[in-house]
Amino acid sequence: MSLITNILAATDFSNNSTRVMDYVTQLAALTNARVHAVHVVDTPEFPVTLADFGTLTKELESHARTELAAIKAQLQQKSIQVTTDILKGHPGKTLLKYVEDNAIDLVCIGTHGHSKVETFLFGSTAEAVLRGCKCPVLSIRL
Repeated sequence: MSLITNILAATDFSNNSTRVMDYVTQLAALTNARVHAVHVVDTPEFPVTLADFGTLTKELESHARTELAAIKAQLQQKSIQVTTDILKGHPGKTLLKYVEDNAIDLVCIGTHGHSKVETFLFGSTAEAVLRGCKCPVLSIRL
């Protein structure tokens, strides 16, 4: 029995996220694990008009559905089991909740290697996941 049965692949659909998916694809093929390809629509923590936010959220979700469908097709073509999901909320907190709710064994996430000052000022999803995750995290420097 494999120690890794569920891999979370957090993606923001950037070109750099492709590198993360390359690692995830190889790991899933080696372990026969299910891949959970997940994108979090970051909801703002500041006031915005509901009309503006609703329109923006719908556009972001539409883009995410298209991108996740492409990822799903690529993984299925390689006979890898895959689940896709679009989540809403603060990316770090939302990913950590997903990990707990879905029995994730390994999280794969990209990091840009920002300085401590940049991370302090702007935050880092990868850092939040690394600090709060109860399962192993593969952080891939992009």
